[in-house]
Amino acid sequence: MSRSGEQASDGRKLVALRQKMSSANPYELGRMRAQAVRLLFRLGNPVAAMDEARLLCGEQPDKAYSWMVFGDACATAGAWRDALEAFLRAAALRREAGQEAEALRTELGPAYRTAEGLGDIATCLGLSSGTGGGLLGRTLHARALRLSGKDSSVPAAPAGSGFLVEGLHVLESCHRGAKPYGLPDIVLGWGASEPEWRWRILAEGMILFREAGLAQNPWKKPLASFEGPVLDPRYREESKLVAALMEKKPAVP
Repeated sequence: MSRSGEQASDGRKLVALRQKMSSANPYELGRMRAQAVRLLFRLGNPVAAMDEARLLCGEQPDKAYSWMVFGDACATAGAWRDALEAFLRAAALRREAGQEAEALRTELGPAYRTAEGLGDIATCLGLSSGTGGGLLGRTLHARALRLSGKDSSVPAAPAGSGFLVEGLHVLESCHRGAKPYGLPDIVLGWGASEPEWRWRILAEGMILFREAGLAQNPWKKPLASFEGPVLDPRYREESKLVAALMEKKPAVP
């Protein structure tokens, strides 16, 4: 389907969605507004998308879901500080509701990633300092300590720890002196979930290759397979750096 055809289809979906909203219950309405936000962004109307997300927060301010939708909308629009505040509010609401596991996933997921992208390492340290985050929390805390300039060791990641923990373990080990040869294969085998962390391994991996004096050839396939953009404040500038690194010829001794 052409881009104009996709937009026409999205426009029809939005009209149909608006017609259903008047009779929807609160749960259905929240999901419908979230869908409307996504459609409006795809239609190239970020102002209306943000208005829709704010409307949801006004209608259901005590629901973590509302603030997650708003946080995602802010991130898509590039309002990163507002996105972080929304994710933190969603986490707090989940904790107040006794949803500890969901609160931790929010804190160690979008909240941590957004704070790191903003350079707010103090918030990263706070989010990852608790005992409930398990191996992921300890790995992220070690990463935040490194980013803050403090010495830290990255915890071991036994087989079966999960692709995210295992990938971050390798990346952090490389930042601490391990050879980065295996990073391109990690990106290639990553899958569709956690694209923001996949980007971190790609972008930081290419920089580690440069610092080690290695040619960037192993990154050709991972870079070609990567579908962006991702919701990270650093993505736009880093994508330019990645492109420049790929084009740069290694120095001849």
